[in-house]
Amino acid sequence: MPPATTEGAPVAGTSAPERAATAPAQSTGAPAAAPRLAVVDVLAPAPDGPVLVAIDGAEYTARAATAEPLASGGRYVLQVERGAAGVVLKSPPPNAPGLATEVATALLRVPAPDLGSTVTPLRAELAALTQPQTAAPVRAAAVAVRYTLDSIVPGVARPPDATELQRLVENGGRHFEAKLARLVETAEASDAPAAAKPTTDAPEVPDAPTPAAAKDGATQAREPHSRASTEAVRADVGSDLKGDLLRLLQAVSELGGAARAPVAEAALHGIESQQAGQVLAQAAGTPYYLQVPFPDGGVWRTLSLALELQSRPDQPDAERAGRFRVFMHVPLTELGETWIEAGLAADQLRATIYLDRATSRDRVRADIGDLRAELEAEGYTEVLLDVRAASDLPARHRREAGALAAGRPATVSVLDVKV
Repeated sequence: MPPATTEGAPVAGTSAPERAATAPAQSTGAPAAAPRLAVVDVLAPAPDGPVLVAIDGAEYTARAATAEPLASGGRYVLQVERGAAGVVLKSPPPNAPGLATEVATALLRVPAPDLGSTVTPLRAELAALTQPQTAAPVRAAAVAVRYTLDSIVPGVARPPDATELQRLVENGGRHFEAKLARLVETAEASDAPAAAKPTTDAPEVPDAPTPAAAKDGATQAREPHSRASTEAVRADVGSDLKGDLLRLLQAVSELGGAARAPVAEAALHGIESQQAGQVLAQAAGTPYYLQVPFPDGGVWRTLSLALELQSRPDQPDAERAGRFRVFMHVPLTELGETWIEAGLAADQLRATIYLDRATSRDRVRADIGDLRAELEAEGYTEVLLDVRAASDLPARHRREAGALAAGRPATVSVLDVKV
């Protein structure tokens, strides 16, 4: 959906620098629109001051009035204003109420790939970047990304095991800023530099660069999102997919175009989208969401999972532990769109499988006895399984299913920013 107006929009058929130089911001005399946060990708600066940017996927020339200069190639969440002077970009007000949720909503408006769809192309790109002819800093950073990716996603076509799932949650990038914030808090408390966290079983990486500067998680929550920010802390949080991708992209950027890593950048955007969804989930008290890659018919797909604790505050800790509700969306080649609603309580499991196709339901019902036996062999003492039509999904689950399939909470508007 194109924006409502395109003042300052560049002319097609020219390069980014040419467009920025030849398409100054224009005024249409239209009334000023209310400021709104949006994802802004800086494409190129212009000699006379305006910058060529992409706002939610559409290109504009704009005037930057931000607290810090905008770096070419950087991605920011900024306040976009339209007035008589054209498009103006400003830093969000620091400590503004609800800023975190507004930033998260802006990030979720921009389409981002899920984890499963990036596994194969990212591995191919990393293989190319680790060739001997690649510059040493980029090669070393690509090795680190490949090591982390292989630790959370199996290198062969099998579902991740329990250890890999744990690593996915801990080191998949969703908690990167939280790790940094803890390191900073520890360093401030001891009045000493933060100690580097060792990476268990990390491979030997020749010519490994110093970890790229990463923004303090506490500061990042109230400042524009940017990989190019100058306010940063240097800290080693061990193997973390987001941190490793940031270091790779920084190494690529410093070479000035001698190397490219578009899939790594797309994977980073996917992680940021997951983080944004989690911010909104925490604000609204909705379940914890997670993307889990799994093999299906020779390709990697994404299992979207919503997890919430099933307990009451007045319950003893022994009774509260291990009681969860899980809701999953699983796109399967042979079975079609599949939803699973399950409850876990210690060694008890109940699950209802919802399927679109009647043939798929008949097939699963025929195999449900074997599935129950496998679960009992895993240690469950009570297993209750049911198979139903997708049309039988309760209203609450139907809304949740839509959110899982879309990759964003149902409360997030996907309308383009009007600039």
